[in-house]
Amino acid sequence: MQGAEGADLERKQILEEQCRACSETLFKKRRELQQLQQNYDGASREVMQVRGEKNDLDRRGNEVQQQSAKTENDLQEYSAKL
Repeated sequence: MQGAEGADLERKQILEEQCRACSETLFKKRRELQQLQQNYDGASREVMQVRGEKNDLDRRGNEVQQQSAKTENDLQEYSAKL
């Protein structure tokens, strides 16, 4: 009977060690996930900022094109008057 208890004790120790190893792995994976989430959040903010800058540049480009077209028309009118 003592052999059975010894085997049970050994099995319990093995299972406890496996549990500790799994807990450590889980902790590491959670830390990795948290870091990945932070990286993702930072990249998302950067993408939003770049999109905002692109929209501003597109708007400014359109304004410049409109002003250029107006200036070109004005020049043609002045040339025709001269």
